[in-house]
Amino acid sequence: MVSTLVYIINTAQLQQIIAVNSSYEPRAAVTEEMGRHLTLHGDGVKDIAFAVEDLDSIMERAKKRGVRVVKDIWTEEDKVGKQKN
Repeated sequence: MVSTLVYIINTAQLQQIIAVNSSYEPRAAVTEEMGRHLTLHGDGVKDIAFAVEDLDSIMERAKKRGVRVVKDIWTEEDKVGKQKN
């Protein structure tokens, strides 16, 4: 069962999509995770994503410049296709 609702706001002028997650099932695991994050950090943006042409090269250059990577690149796959994150 899906326990979150995602609002998609497409702003064509800026060529971006804004997705806002909201949990609507009180006892779901995702609700607890969202609650812990809000308790620790307050209201705000948790994740930001950008669509890029060559993620591997961008990450390599960032690391060479001293960027601290919190999570390395991973791939998610479903019936629609694959996506590098």
